[in-house]
Amino acid sequence: MQSAEQRLPSRRTARDLTLLIALTLTIHVPFIGQAFHLDDVYYLDVARNVFRNPLFPLDLQSVFEGKHLTLWAHSHPPLNSYLIAALLPVTNRRPSENFLHACFLVFPVLIAVAFYFLARQFVTMPLLATALLVTNPILMVCAHTLMTDVPHLAMWLSGTALFVIGMENDRSKMIYTSVIPLTAACFYAYQGLGAILLLAFFALSRKRLRSREILILCLPVLILAAWQFSGYVHRGTVYMSAMFGELGRRGWWQPALKLKAAITTFSYLGAIVVPFPFVFCRTLRRPKGLLIYIALALGTLAAYFERSDYSWLQQVFLVACVSGGIALVGWTLRCLTTASSITKLSSDDLFLCLWLAGMLIACVTVFLGGSARYLLPACPAVLLLFLRAYERQNGSPSRAFYGSWLAAQLVLGLSLAQADYQFAGVARREAYEFQRGYVPNHQPFLFSGEWGFRYYMISVGGEIMAEDTTGSPGEPVVKSRLSLGRPYDFDRFLEPLERRSYRIRSPLRLLDVHAHAGFWSDGWGVLPFWFSREALDEISIYRVKLQ
Repeated sequence: MQSAEQRLPSRRTARDLTLLIALTLTIHVPFIGQAFHLDDVYYLDVARNVFRNPLFPLDLQSVFEGKHLTLWAHSHPPLNSYLIAALLPVTNRRPSENFLHACFLVFPVLIAVAFYFLARQFVTMPLLATALLVTNPILMVCAHTLMTDVPHLAMWLSGTALFVIGMENDRSKMIYTSVIPLTAACFYAYQGLGAILLLAFFALSRKRLRSREILILCLPVLILAAWQFSGYVHRGTVYMSAMFGELGRRGWWQPALKLKAAITTFSYLGAIVVPFPFVFCRTLRRPKGLLIYIALALGTLAAYFERSDYSWLQQVFLVACVSGGIALVGWTLRCLTTASSITKLSSDDLFLCLWLAGMLIACVTVFLGGSARYLLPACPAVLLLFLRAYERQNGSPSRAFYGSWLAAQLVLGLSLAQADYQFAGVARREAYEFQRGYVPNHQPFLFSGEWGFRYYMISVGGEIMAEDTTGSPGEPVVKSRLSLGRPYDFDRFLEPLERRSYRIRSPLRLLDVHAHAGFWSDGWGVLPFWFSREALDEISIYRVKLQ
C-alpha cells in the first residue's frame, strides 16, 4: 500500500489534471460548430483522396490562386488527412463541422496533460505553467480548425515528455514509447524534426546518448526518409523537393519577406504569447530597465519599415508588440545567463534556450511568411523559461501577477476565438446565400477564392476558376475579396450583377487588410489583431456575357 507521502502527490496530480482538462474542454467545446476555415479545405481534399489513392493521397491535382498544381508539393505530410479520412465514414464521408471539431478536441487535452508532466521537470508550479499554455490565445484560436498546428504540438509535447521523464527516471518503456508521438509529430509537420534534435541534445547533456537513444531518435527520421523515397519511386520527385520548388517559385528567400516575418514573429510574441504589459512589468524593474529601452528602439525601427497605411494608433500598438516580444526573449535569456556564471548554467536552461531559439529562427527563415500559429511550438519553451527566470529572481510566484496574466489572456483568447468563429462563418453564409439567390436548382457556376469560401462554394456545386477557365454564356461567377478572389483575362467576358458586403458582430479582426491584422498571415498586415467596423469581406457576382 502507498504511504501518506506517496498518496499526496498522486492526489495533487489527479486534482491538477482534472482542473486542466475541465478548463480545456470549457474553453473549446462552445466552438466545435465553427465553419471549416482557411487551410482546412486542403486537408479535407487530401482526406477524401485517401479513399481513391490510399498510398499516395497527396498525388492530387488542384487549383490554387488560379494556377494548376499538384498537392504533391503540400507543405505537410499527410498524417492529418489520414486521421480525417478515418473519421469521415462515421458521417457517411460527408464532413461534419461539429463531429470533426469535437474529435480534434483530443489534441488540446493531450497538450494539457503532456505539458503538465513535462513542466514538472523544469518548474515548481506545473499547474500554473500548464494553465498559461492552455489559455494561450494562439492555442485557443487554432484549436478550432482542422489544421496541423495543434495536433503537431500535442505529438511534440507527448514525445518530449515521455523521452525526458523516461530518461530522468530511467524508465526504458517510456523512452521506447516516445518514438510513436515523435514519429507522428514529423508526419504532422516537418518541424517535428526539431524535436529530434532537441532530445538528442538533452540526452547528450545527460551523457546518456547511447545506442538505445540514438536508435529511438533516428527511427522517426528513417521512417520519414522512407516515405520520401516512396514518393520518388512513385513520381520521380520527393515530396520535400516539390515543396521547396513551390516555395522558391513564390519568392521564399526574398529579404523583404524575411524582414516582415521577423517583425511578425516578435509582434506576436509580445502580444499573444506573453502580453507586453506583463513583459514590461518585469523588464522595467532594477537595472533590467535598460533592456526595455533597447527593445522600444528596435520596435520603433520595425514600425518605421511598416509605416505605410498604418494609423498612429496602429503604429503605437505595433511598437509595443514588437518591443514586448524582443524584451521577452532578451529578459528570459539574460536572467538565465546572469544568474550564475555560464559554466554553471544548467543543461535544462540550455535545452529550453535551444528550443526557443530554434523555433524563432524557423519562424523567420523556414516559412514563406509570418503567422501566429507558427509560434505554437515555441510557446512551451517561452513559458518555462519565463517561469524559471522569475523563480530565480523572486522565489514563489506572485499570485497577483500571474492571476492577472491568466485572466487577461483568457479574456483575449476567448475574444479572438469568437471573432475567428464569426470570420469562418462568413464563407458558409456567403455560399448559402449565393446559392439561394443565383443557383437554386444547383446549376453549375464558377467562383474564385480560397479557404472556407472555396469549400462551401464547391459544396453547393461551384467550380473553382483557373487562369485558363472559360465559362458558358449566362453562367454565374462569384469572387471573394478577402479569400483571394483573383482577376483573370476571362474577366472581360463578365457582366457585373451585384456586390455584397459581409460584416461580423465582433470588432476584432484577425485577418483584414484594412485593419492590417495578420494573425493567420502577414500578407494582410503585421498586427496580431486590430479593431474595425468595416465590412470583413465583399463578394462580387457576375454573369458570363451572352454572345
